[in-house]
Amino acid sequence: DQNLYGLIAADKKQVLDFKYTEIKSISSNNMYAVVENDKEILVDNTGKTIIDSGYESIEEIHTSDIVIKKDGKFGLITTLNEEKLKAEYDYLKYAFDNYYIAGKDGKKGIIDIESNVKVAFEYQTITYVEEANLFVADKNETSTDIINSNLEVAISNVIISELNTEYGYLRVRDGENYKYYNFK
Repeated sequence: DQNLYGLIAADKKQVLDFKYTEIKSISSNNMYAVVENDKEILVDNTGKTIIDSGYESIEEIHTSDIVIKKDGKFGLITTLNEEKLKAEYDYLKYAFDNYYIAGKDGKKGIIDIESNVKVAFEYQTITYVEEANLFVADKNETSTDIINSNLEVAISNVIISELNTEYGYLRVRDGENYKYYNFK
């Protein structure tokens, strides 16, 4: 059939049959979010269905944890379809270790996989910058907090003017002054 997708590895061996209308994501642990018969499912590298439980979508795969969307909300399940985080968040994205950036009631915070709030839901946006191992958390257009990997606010109420991951520094404006912070 036309417009069906499969997967071929770099060594030219076929990994997935050409029977899917979409391949949404590929994880490093040989799991694939695919669409088959208008239904989003999770399959392994043999094509065996791992998750087929009526979720609206499979958003992200990280090791054995899977961010899903169900009834318009995001949660976390395992590859065994066990619930880790109830689907109650407006936003959910893996950051590092056991931490996720989550959204509730229009605000973002950071939670762990046991739903413990590690950084309060008080930010408009939070971005994890992997190269710097820090979070950029915007309260509003003129106030940003830098949160370190210990989930502590390291720099508060500044405006970021430059984040250079290549050379490992952050330039911020604090009032009328500019300051530089090294993170490498």
